[in-house]
Parts: sequence; C-alpha cells; structure tokens
Amino acid sequence: MPRTCTACSHRHVALIDDALLQGIPYRDIAGRHDLSKSAVERHRKECIPLTVKKAHAHAEDMRAAELVAQIKDLHNVALDALRRAQEADDVRTILAAVREGRENLVAIGKLTAGVNDKPIVNVHINTQWVEIRTVILRALEDYPEARWALSDALAAIGEGNE
Repeated sequence: MPRTCTACSHRHVALIDDALLQGIPYRDIAGRHDLSKSAVERHRKECIPLTVKKAHAHAEDMRAAELVAQIKDLHNVALDALRRAQEADDVRTILAAVREGRENLVAIGKLTAGVNDKPIVNVHINTQWVEIRTVILRALEDYPEARWALSDALAAIGEGNE
C-alpha cells in the first residue's frame, strides 16, 4: 500500500500548494511547515499535477454548464419563434425555428453527454490487418516465444488493455 503524502495530509496543504505554485523553494516551504524537503519535492512532482488536473476538469465542467444554460436560453427563443410561426402559419419560419431547435439540441447533447462524433476505426476486423497479422505470426513460427509475446500483445490491444 503506498504511503500517504505528508504534505497532502498536512493541515496547511492549501498554503503548501500555493507556495509551490508560486515557485517558492522546497527548503523554505519545508521549513515553514515542518516537512522534509524531499516530502515537499515529492508532493510537487506527484500530487500537484493531480490537483491541477482536477481543477481544470472542474473549470471545464463549469464552462460546459454555462454553455448549456446559454444554449437552453437560445432553444427557448427558438421554441417561442416556432410557436408564433405556427400561429401565423408561416411555413418558412416554422422550418427555420425547427432547424435552430434541432441544432440547439445537438449542441446540448454534445456538451452534456460527451458525444464524440468522430468515426471509430476497428482495425481488428479489417481484412488487410488480418492478413498482415497472419503473415507476421507465420514468420515467427520458428520463434515460439516471440510469437506468443506478439500474440499476447495483439490480444491485449484488442481488449483495450494497451
């Protein structure tokens, strides 16, 4: 079981993090907070990147929530325009409002569900890849250890383990 970071468990961890992010020398921080220089250095290298990553993720979530709220406002405007266009029997405006509403829903879906519209390519079912893999494995028949290692590595990729 890994050791608990003494800086992370320190009661002034926020001050320690701030000092590190300001570039204050490790020995100065260690002296102020009764820690070893190596503990402060280890905290900077191993824990601060995780804290910064979490902060960035939180900021991205907040920005996404703000964008969703703005798009929902636009969507309500589009729905209101659609209602008024239907009352006026204005087919052109109805279609434009429907188009805008659809675009708003797509944008909301992408922001809230993390929709990835990039194509997914699975090379493991590609016939050319199957042929290449077969040729490589046949070439390694005289080298069973290498063949097993390659076969295991390819299987791990197929399972998403690498």
